[in-house]
Amino acid sequence: MNIKLFRKLLVHPSIKEIRGKGLMLAMIVESPELASKLILKCKEKGVLLFWLLFENKAIRITPPLTISEEEILNTVGSGKNIYDLDQLIWENRTRNS
Repeated sequence: MNIKLFRKLLVHPSIKEIRGKGLMLAMIVESPELASKLILKCKEKGVLLFWLLFENKAIRITPPLTISEEEILNTVGSGKNIYDLDQLIWENRTRNS
């Protein structure tokens, strides 16, 4: 059930694809810069995401197998996400313009 919940909540125009099996996921975003900013912003908030060596637009998501629905919702699915993807995208676009 947690697998389906992650995939259901990870929906955004800048997320191009979700790859993976089980809870080992890779979120593909629109640019390498956005991937880096998102990973670093989440780290500031206590959520560990990782870069993939072979795909610079991918963000590796590997939560503990014991993650609860509540923890997923608090991290990914709440109205007040710990990161604001829209804000990061806006910052990325204005700096690259």
